[in-house]
Amino acid sequence: MPLEQQVETRGSAGGATRAYLTVFGAPPSPVTVMGFQPSLGRRIGRALVALVVCWALAAASVPILLAHFILVPGLVAAGLVLAYLRFRTTRVLTRIYGACPRCGVEQDFEPPRWGRKVDCPRCKNQLTLEESPGNAAPASGGSAPPSAVRG
Repeated sequence: MPLEQQVETRGSAGGATRAYLTVFGAPPSPVTVMGFQPSLGRRIGRALVALVVCWALAAASVPILLAHFILVPGLVAAGLVLAYLRFRTTRVLTRIYGACPRCGVEQDFEPPRWGRKVDCPRCKNQLTLEESPGNAAPASGGSAPPSAVRG
């Protein structure tokens, strides 16, 4: 089945978009990016999971002498920050397929969990996922740029 015909069913408005992988010293390589846009309910659920996990760890670290002065406030703040980041996620990447700009091998890349950095399993280079080559503005308005993507 061609990549463009595969539709992600875990959220609304899934599908394939075009992006580019770049690395210093090589021309950008076009890739197909599969992903989905989580519904409002799913975004709230992901945010609540992050908040509950961090706050549970904060509660568990209260009995630790002296370290709880750093751990508890840090985990409470981390829970709020992670919940905010997970809530404002507009697109979740599920698959990246294309050629590495350095080694030229077509393959599936592991989608980044945070940020825009992708590792090539073949040549071990760290690649950057961009909406358009050279950080130029995209020619047509479309889906959210990869820089706004969070896992």
